[in-house]
Amino acid sequence: ETTGTNLPAGYDVRVEGKGVGLLQPIAANGSVTFPGLIPQSYFVRLRNVPGNCTVAGPTPRTIVVTAGLLAATTFTVTC
Repeated sequence: ETTGTNLPAGYDVRVEGKGVGLLQPIAANGSVTFPGLIPQSYFVRLRNVPGNCTVAGPTPRTIVVTAGLLAATTFTVTC
């Protein structure tokens, strides 16, 4: 999920893990789901952030998907 003010139209979200590299577009103030991820650690990166914008916190960041559970992270962008 992305949140913030004065955001551009959208970004890309990249999820990387052992044997996994997935990319999906995400609208500003939107969310995206990556179904079928197996339990493991993943790096999640917000891509195509314009130069006049900043992302709070690290990117990429690590999430851990455990058996039967979901994992989520939020990127806050300020432009």
